[in-house]
Amino acid sequence: ESGSGKSVTAQAIMGILDMPPGKIAGGEILFKDQDLLKLKADERRKIRGQEMAMIFQDALSSLNPVLTVG
Repeated sequence: ESGSGKSVTAQAIMGILDMPPGKIAGGEILFKDQDLLKLKADERRKIRGQEMAMIFQDALSSLNPVLTVG
């Protein structure tokens, strides 16, 4: 569904939501029984780089065709 907040939710989970205007007001984001909101930035970055990723809708503007992905 267009406009339902899927991308914003995924960005919050990944820790790449622009703040401001975005804000995580409360709760927890669990991944493999770990609360991602309580992790240090470098710990979150390690998980984001090795165990989860996000492919943006407009891949042509996000990816460089000269570089290898993976």
